[in-house]
Amino acid sequence: MRFYEETPTDEVEVETPWSETWLKSDDWAAAFDAPAPGIPHNKARDDIWDELVSILINKHHSDVPAEQLRAWLLHDQELLTIVNRAWPLLETTDLSSPICGRCRRT
Repeated sequence: MRFYEETPTDEVEVETPWSETWLKSDDWAAAFDAPAPGIPHNKARDDIWDELVSILINKHHSDVPAEQLRAWLLHDQELLTIVNRAWPLLETTDLSSPICGRCRRT
């Protein structure tokens, strides 16, 4: 599973209509460490999103209500793309390997 989970290390500027905020490598690490051990991969991504948005809300310097900012961030295409690449949603078929023709084992 860890093959599909790669914490971003680059700083990213997140722009909203109200201001710009930077996500640094330690912010990414905190977000990607948010899921509790044993949480299924796809479910863990929800926890990552929640933590990432909370980090951005706490760093954001404006009078915009948190829920309005949260709604904006959850639809930010650049941020979505980064998270999708770093922690893609997986299907069962993504995790299975073909059976070896000689030994009949996976």
